[in-house]
Amino acid sequence: MFISFFESIKYVGHLWPIALLRIYVGYFFLTSGISKIENHFLTSAALQTTIQSWIQSGNANERYLVFLQHAVLTHWQLFSYLVVTAEMAVGLSFILGFMVRPAALVAVFLNLNFMLAGGPDAQISKIFAALNASLFLIAAGRCFGFDYYFFKKIRGFWW
Repeated sequence: MFISFFESIKYVGHLWPIALLRIYVGYFFLTSGISKIENHFLTSAALQTTIQSWIQSGNANERYLVFLQHAVLTHWQLFSYLVVTAEMAVGLSFILGFMVRPAALVAVFLNLNFMLAGGPDAQISKIFAALNASLFLIAAGRCFGFDYYFFKKIRGFWW
């Protein structure tokens, strides 16, 4: 398996800038999830207060506003765990280069939700959604990542 990791440099080594970008985005997601845990995002109503402030700012999508008010605000603990778990899983996946395509889809879904919620970082969410979609299409885990091993052994869409 480790031989395939180094073999990936030989065959798809020209994608090293994409690999560095993938690792940077993974670091961003992982540190975001860790900081949320350190700031008691899971045990306090931080998500609830954040979403209420986004709703009051009036930037949220009108159709998405119903989902925010009736699902996310009432079940804030569940959604807090989902956001933190997804961010950390995407971060680890991107850093290791393992299952990058499914993780990129999860990242696009997260960014689209942040964008529709109308937070102050909606423009950054658009950029990250496009970036994660690009990582999905390029299959960025094949260079300097463990996806190359699975791509060789198990041909399929996800590798």
